[in-house]
Amino acid sequence: MSSGERPRLVERTIDVLLALADGPSSFGVMSQRTELSKATLHRILGALSHQQFVVQDPVDGKYMLGAGCYRLMTSLTLGRGGIGTISRPGLERLQALCGETIVVHVRAGRDRICVEELASPHPLRYVNGVGLAAPLHVGSAGKVLLAWLDEYTLEQILPVDLPRLTEQTVVDRATLREELKLARQQGWAQSAGERVVGAAAISAPVFGANSEVVASVSILGPSARLTDERLHDLKDPLLNTAQWISRQIQAIDAGAGPTEAI
Repeated sequence: MSSGERPRLVERTIDVLLALADGPSSFGVMSQRTELSKATLHRILGALSHQQFVVQDPVDGKYMLGAGCYRLMTSLTLGRGGIGTISRPGLERLQALCGETIVVHVRAGRDRICVEELASPHPLRYVNGVGLAAPLHVGSAGKVLLAWLDEYTLEQILPVDLPRLTEQTVVDRATLREELKLARQQGWAQSAGERVVGAAAISAPVFGANSEVVASVSILGPSARLTDERLHDLKDPLLNTAQWISRQIQAIDAGAGPTEAI
């Protein structure tokens, strides 16, 4: 293999992993989604089976992400990933301004996982817990991660029956879609009591390369403090922080490195 072919093969391998990120897939569907020839796809799947990055269901023959990917995700959720390091200066400044818990989530299948958290110094506070997961349709953080997805991916992710965690959890798909549409139009989302009774949050998207949402940044706290008026006041600082983190990530993707001060 020539040196010029190696970067292209790496790109194709990443395309295969991303195609499986939304769930198990047959060989034929993967070939269509990745636009790879059957021979190339077969070679890549064989390589990814090493260390179980991709495994095949012995019953229906579909391919899915394996334990190797879980090891990578575990490292990310323990705060060893790049997003937490890159975002920390912006998160610290945001927390100093609002005094509430600041959380970063990423999407993992049908769930969102907390990968960075700065707990509020207040005695009465709400925290997520780094590494803990929650359904994507629950709360402002998940809705931000869903709102910018394409229609195909959204349909693959959303279960037919949305589980209810509290009385405020949105479980009607039509209502959820309207809220996702609103979040995308205004550029942020807020929620109250959808995952934990008495908690409120406001979230904004973090964009990576190609304008894809790679994470959400949220301000989380007791609804007694985070009233609608207070959330409105915190909206612009939150958006500014999310935009700053987006620029840092995009600079790294472009090979420049994070250079912009908060």
